[in-house]
Amino acid sequence: PFRGRYLIFIRRGIDITNYPAIESHLGKWRANLTPKDSSNTKVGRKPGRYKWYEIQDEIAYYEQFEKPKIMYPLFCKEARFTFDSKNLYATNNCFIIPTTDLYLVGILNSAVIWEYLKRISALLGDADDGGRLVLNKIFIKQVPIPKVEAELRERIRARVEKIMGLQRELSQLDTAQAKNLPEQATLKARLAEYETLLNALVYEAYGLTAEEVAVVCPHP
Repeated sequence: PFRGRYLIFIRRGIDITNYPAIESHLGKWRANLTPKDSSNTKVGRKPGRYKWYEIQDEIAYYEQFEKPKIMYPLFCKEARFTFDSKNLYATNNCFIIPTTDLYLVGILNSAVIWEYLKRISALLGDADDGGRLVLNKIFIKQVPIPKVEAELRERIRARVEKIMGLQRELSQLDTAQAKNLPEQATLKARLAEYETLLNALVYEAYGLTAEEVAVVCPHP
């Protein structure tokens, strides 16, 4: 849910004088934002050829943030692969996969892939008892994505779209008054139902039998 907070992202080459309000705002911390040199070792950012108001690293891939994408945090205690179509930016504790593929969103958020990630990822604590997975790129790259017929792919995509719609409805109710609690319970129940249906489709995509699902996904 949106918290009403924004990130000022000033990449290399921007003329700050075109944004006087931002220049005035950042100017309060100019001494701390100025790159250090040999005569200034106590105050300022790391040495570099960037201006005081610019981001200190070039971030050559910044345009990828302004595209539809999957976003997910570095530390997770459950599957948190979110589809973004609003050009959101992320910090260093979040990763992005530039794509419009809701089929991939469904696969990554499935119970079977979460169990798989628990077996290959770095862990903070017990993954089955409140611990967190550390989802570095090296682990996500190992996730096997099944190639399926167009009909099954579309069913998974449609299921993801339905779940996203329910999540939006639930998010809107989260900020409403307590009188909406019964409606929240209904939406949560429908969301759980559709997530179960999504998992069933993903099991089908991987060709898993009921017996194999019981072994692979003991914590669906």
